[in-house]
Amino acid sequence: KQWYQRRVAITAGGLQLDELLKKLNPKLAGLDSVAMTAVKKQLCQVAENEPTMIPEYEMTDFVLPDESKVSVGNETKRASEFLFSPHYFGIKSPGCHEMIYNSLHKVDPDGHKEIIENVLPMGGTTRMQGFAKRLQLELLGVLDYEFNVIDQSPAEKEHMSWIGGSVCGELTTFEQMWIFRSEFEEEGVERICKKKFMF
Repeated sequence: KQWYQRRVAITAGGLQLDELLKKLNPKLAGLDSVAMTAVKKQLCQVAENEPTMIPEYEMTDFVLPDESKVSVGNETKRASEFLFSPHYFGIKSPGCHEMIYNSLHKVDPDGHKEIIENVLPMGGTTRMQGFAKRLQLELLGVLDYEFNVIDQSPAEKEHMSWIGGSVCGELTTFEQMWIFRSEFEEEGVERICKKKFMF
């Protein structure tokens, strides 16, 4: 199979996490993206194992970037489980560890170990405390070999896509890889990837 036939996607990320947090705690409903980012960065945590029950926490005041306060409770612990167990929230989608596992088993088994040893979580949501450890434990539970999930520094995680894009933009050969909107609309993603990148 071509590489683009091995890709899998999950509709769970920062925006969905924001929506879930606001649903679990209506007091967060009026917060903008900057405030929600602060809540996730400083308060959200990922449990080491899939929790059977998350205990109630006493509501505490959290100081937002504009110095206003909002009361938060255990929603900062519950919402992060959305990334690994979306079915708990009525969403029919694999968790991020299942997504990696499913994608891995669409390639030749000989390459499994090399691929899994190069799993690199990126994006602001992966900065949550305990994310990399939980991801590794979940994958170790279904794979028959040891490995470590690469855990970049928080700043690198959040900006890795932009850093990679800037590096590509400096390449003299990058223009040859451009895909124009008209091409995409005419041929679709699979034909474009095949034509442009020769995979």
